[in-house]
Amino acid sequence: MPRASGNTRRRRTAVFAALGYLSCATLGAPAPDLTRMVENVTAETWPEGKTPAGSGFIVGPSGQVFTNAHVITGCKNISVTSARDGVRPAIILGADNRLDAAVVVMEGLRTPAYLRFTMESAKPAADVTIAIRSVTSGEFQPVYGRLLGLTRVPPQGEFLHIDTMLQPGSSGAAVVDADGFAIGYVIGRLKDKPAVGLALPTRSIARFLAYFDLPAPLKRQGAGASPPSGASAKASHPLLEDAIVTVGCH
Repeated sequence: MPRASGNTRRRRTAVFAALGYLSCATLGAPAPDLTRMVENVTAETWPEGKTPAGSGFIVGPSGQVFTNAHVITGCKNISVTSARDGVRPAIILGADNRLDAAVVVMEGLRTPAYLRFTMESAKPAADVTIAIRSVTSGEFQPVYGRLLGLTRVPPQGEFLHIDTMLQPGSSGAAVVDADGFAIGYVIGRLKDKPAVGLALPTRSIARFLAYFDLPAPLKRQGAGASPPSGASAKASHPLLEDAIVTVGCH
């Protein structure tokens, strides 16, 4: 994708500012309706001490990692843990509270492994995988669930409802379909029904990444990684595992 000119970037910045997009660590308050519905699922335990931690996944060739905005809010320092590179420092590239979306850049990433997206609408009752790592051990520990349905709540748009008990640290995790492609990302769980997770679709990620001239890594024939299944997940699905990271706030 060609990089935008200076004038285009200035116009784009003005438009995104009007829509509620905020750059770097200057984050505004989440939309009120989202706050009422959802509670976060960050974890309060991190190997170096008690600090919030969430999930994320690699979306760019230079170590760009997608996660939730609430995972990195108020952080003095950010770390990202990946399968290939261990714990690395990261910096905030940008965030948007309306989409609960953020991109951080992981320093020293050797060979990024992308988790590819599909823009196809998910079907109710479909099996899905919440792709996360343990916030304490760093091990890949996927959680399985089933898509209950979709609702539309302005201004965020379409929500995915997932029948699963989300683990601490699931905020920002990819929701992966039966073909191994991301269909959305976790933003939290319902306050009155903690066994129902909520996610926003990959269309929201693509819209957010476009601001940074990052093309969404879209589905290609034969390019997906099937979601893990049972005890053989780690050995059988290296592409999916390598793309998943943990994001720590220090």
